[in-house]
Amino acid sequence: MILGFALRALLAAAAVAAVTTIVIYIADTITRPKLKEKLREKGIEDAVIEKIDYCNNVVSVKDLDSDKMLEIHGDDVSYELDEGDRIYI
Repeated sequence: MILGFALRALLAAAAVAAVTTIVIYIADTITRPKLKEKLREKGIEDAVIEKIDYCNNVVSVKDLDSDKMLEIHGDDVSYELDEGDRIYI
C-alpha cells in the first residue's frame, strides 16, 4: 500500500515537472521587440505565441526547441501580436 502511494506520488511529480512554465514580467506594453529581448535573455531562439489574453495582459509563448512555456505579463499587449506568430531570435 505504501509502495503504491509512493509510486503515484512519483508519477504525479513527473507529470508536473514535464510542463515547465516560466513567468516573466514587463513593466510596459508587450511588443514584438520586447518579447525577443526577454526570449534572448532566457536563451530561447525559436518560439511561437500560443495564446494572448488581452483582458489580463498575458502572452503565452512556447519554446519550440524544449517545449517550455513562458507567460509574459505586462501593462498592455500590442495588437501587432497574433496567436501563432513565430518569434525568431
